[in-house]
This record gives sequence, C-alpha cells and structure tokens, in this order.
Amino acid sequence: PKVYVAIGIFGAIQHIYGMKESGKIVAVDHNPKASIFHHADFGIVGEYEDIVPELIERVK
Repeated sequence: PKVYVAIGIFGAIQHIYGMKESGKIVAVDHNPKASIFHHADFGIVGEYEDIVPELIERVK
C-alpha cells in the first residue's frame, strides 16, 4: 500500500516482512522502544485509544 499504519505492532518479523513494500509506514505503539519504530517513516508513542481518533480526524 501507499501508506501502512501499524497500530500496536511491536515489530515481529512477519509484520516487518509484510509491510516492506509500503510507500510510507506510520507506527503507533505505547512502548517507545518497540522495534517497529526502526522501520517506520513516522512514529507516534502513546495509547492507540487516544491517537487513532485524532489520526482519523486529521485524515478527513
């Protein structure tokens, strides 16, 4: 996809492999040390319940 949004994905190898062809990767996780952030173009640290509604509003 052009944009892959990984929500609560720590960074397991199967997820990394599945998103490797994505145009841009946005990662959301509460753990700032999650390995997904090493593969993301944009990273947001926080609880997804707080972040996802704001992301949806901004995309609209």
